[in-house]
Amino acid sequence: MKREALVLACCSDIAGKVRGKAFPEADFDKRLKRGIGWTPTNVQITCFDNIAESPYGALGDLILLPDAQTRVVADFQDGLASEQFVLGDILQTTGEPWECCTRSILKSALARLEAVAGVRLLSAFEHEFHFKGGSCPIGSAYTSAGFRAEREFAETLVAMLRDAGLEPDMVMKEYGVDQYEVTMGPTQGVICADQAVILRELVRVTAERLRREVSFTPMRAPTGVGNGLHIHMSFRDNAGKPVTYDSERKFGLGKTAGQFIAGVLKYLDRIVAITAPSVISYARLTPHRWSAAFNNLGFRDREASVR
Repeated sequence: MKREALVLACCSDIAGKVRGKAFPEADFDKRLKRGIGWTPTNVQITCFDNIAESPYGALGDLILLPDAQTRVVADFQDGLASEQFVLGDILQTTGEPWECCTRSILKSALARLEAVAGVRLLSAFEHEFHFKGGSCPIGSAYTSAGFRAEREFAETLVAMLRDAGLEPDMVMKEYGVDQYEVTMGPTQGVICADQAVILRELVRVTAERLRREVSFTPMRAPTGVGNGLHIHMSFRDNAGKPVTYDSERKFGLGKTAGQFIAGVLKYLDRIVAITAPSVISYARLTPHRWSAAFNNLGFRDREASVR
């Protein structure tokens, strides 16, 4: 059957969904300049496909402009078409960043961090997910048997991550039933957030190619173990020197890092309203679940919001 390759231009929105439109691969260079049309109300589509109340309604036009550096071509060499997508920024038709573009918001925040504190952010993500209808027996938490049960998936995923320009770090069988964790190496600035989106998409695509289904849901059962997301952060000055650690200060925490953490804790209730927007998120954010149950800075404490 005759086919023509398409590339999905997409963005990650505040509902945690990756949404976009596909265009012919032959038009890639043209789309890098012109982008694709986008609608303001798209940002109000919930994870249940309802449209939340919005000031936009049926009004307005935007541009989703792809960033060529985020392009992914995942060729599984399984006889099927490659999975192709590219991330981008949502812009006004005049070229300015749109107020609800999450990628543009992050770029602006990173620029302010460097301007105010003279530091740049280095970060890495840990992603947890579980397989639906998995086959790991009870007693497989953190075990070699648990890893072997999904070795094919893990090795295929790592190959796709590396092809996409990511630095795979670790894959492990986690504590929960059919739960696994994938971590990636640290990168600077907005690249890390881009790679977090790419990793999650490749986890889903890899599972689909193996006729499996995965979920990143915060909670799969009221008494079960939920899926979390940890962000490792450190700072470097403009000369590239690490400034997070200071042996002369309490707990070895540098002044700038301490000020950054103080700001996170001060505004944590607002932060989680965006980063943990679902009701079931708060079933997980409770004591004795190794989640961020408290608004505090902890020393090697896995229930602290920041550690």
